[in-house]
Amino acid sequence: MKILICSLLFFVHVSVNAQTFAIISDFGSNDANQKKVAELLNSYDPQFIITAGDNFHVSRLALDSMIKKYYGRYYSPSPAFNKFFPVPGNHDITDPVDYSVNANNYLTNYRDYFSALPGNRRYYSFRKGDIEFFMLNSDFGGQYSYCRDKNKVWEVDGIDSNSIQANWLKAMLLNSTAKFKVIAFHYPPYFSFPYDYDTTSTVNCNGVQTPLRLKVDTLFQRLRWPFKKWGADIVINGHTHCGELLEVDGLKYYLQVSGGAPLGSFFSNRNRHSKFFYKTNCGFTLVTNYGDSLLFRLINANNQEVYSFGVVPQKSIRIEVKSRAVNDTLTALLRSTQFPYGVLAEAKRIGAGIFYFPQMQLDKNYILQISHRNSISIWAKSLVRAGDAIDLTDPGNVEGEQLDGAFMFSGDVDKSKSVDATDYMRIDNAVRSYSSGYIPEDLNNSSQADITDMVIIERILGAYPVEVRK
Repeated sequence: MKILICSLLFFVHVSVNAQTFAIISDFGSNDANQKKVAELLNSYDPQFIITAGDNFHVSRLALDSMIKKYYGRYYSPSPAFNKFFPVPGNHDITDPVDYSVNANNYLTNYRDYFSALPGNRRYYSFRKGDIEFFMLNSDFGGQYSYCRDKNKVWEVDGIDSNSIQANWLKAMLLNSTAKFKVIAFHYPPYFSFPYDYDTTSTVNCNGVQTPLRLKVDTLFQRLRWPFKKWGADIVINGHTHCGELLEVDGLKYYLQVSGGAPLGSFFSNRNRHSKFFYKTNCGFTLVTNYGDSLLFRLINANNQEVYSFGVVPQKSIRIEVKSRAVNDTLTALLRSTQFPYGVLAEAKRIGAGIFYFPQMQLDKNYILQISHRNSISIWAKSLVRAGDAIDLTDPGNVEGEQLDGAFMFSGDVDKSKSVDATDYMRIDNAVRSYSSGYIPEDLNNSSQADITDMVIIERILGAYPVEVRK
């Protein structure tokens, strides 16, 4: 018996009207780099933009010159027309008020400028189609906390995993009905840094170079919330000005490369979780919703696709299965592991691939059953859970090894859980009467009952297949 656990994606054909959005970060520089990235991004015409922070990257500069000047097609102060959804970064906190942050002016300019955002505008959620975005405020979650006079967290709802903000996120994720759940905030919980353990690097605390004297990999550890356990499908960050993809305990953390500000130049040692790292050019990421997966494409300022990766919903299972009825609808059922093994979740799709189960619980095991209109159901030999991938073309993974080679047994026209003479007679009658359409007697999905279906049923009858339950 083999269970195949993997990160392979199955992208289905979609129309040219598929949902797309762009990601930018660390971009508000009002210079040639920002102009080049913005012009290229606009040419791709995404439906909306999200950011990973540092929208204002130059102090005492008119805010329109960093946002509206370049992304006026998306930014609007009106909720009815806005298609620009940022999160605050450290420069958004400090620069618009000229490094004079206090409880009274905290994020005032940011919140006033982005007046179209919902909620308190510091952190919020919004939904586009079957994607829900959770935009958080990471505040001064990292190195600033190690300066004695800069250890304040101005976010009144906190940034720790037990804070008001975190509990808001936990509840929102729990109650979300969206297929995809995307988290975005500025400071990265994980990233690549020059040293595994550092006792020499310093931070500038009011002009005094203060030794960090800590494991730099944990600079932003207070932002390491249990995102996957709570239901997130990906976390998007910025701040390092480098592009990076990390995977921690099965959850992807994506750092968006700079959209205009100077590139990161010092992150040389790779984090052990790092899958991809880039610091050669500015750029943006274009994301396409393929229905059962999201495709992320990092595009640099020279219009070169640097890297791509996919994300599937946590509440899904990738099922490899074959049917003689090509391109027929498959039905997958998740059953309780306790008697009487009732159905707890159901998913349908045409052909093998990613089966999405909205009712699935992330921490629960299930019995998997799958069938199509005239097949004998096959049952997975091992229990499955959210995020698994299983190959049901391998007899070792199927109860009773009930496969027709690598295919499900077709021919159970009357759904009696066996292929027998009754099924043969029904197919014979359908052939003689020239029956057509979406009928159970059509074993190869040719839209009619014909001699090919008779050949299939005659061969299968010799195997005496019956459904074998778990």
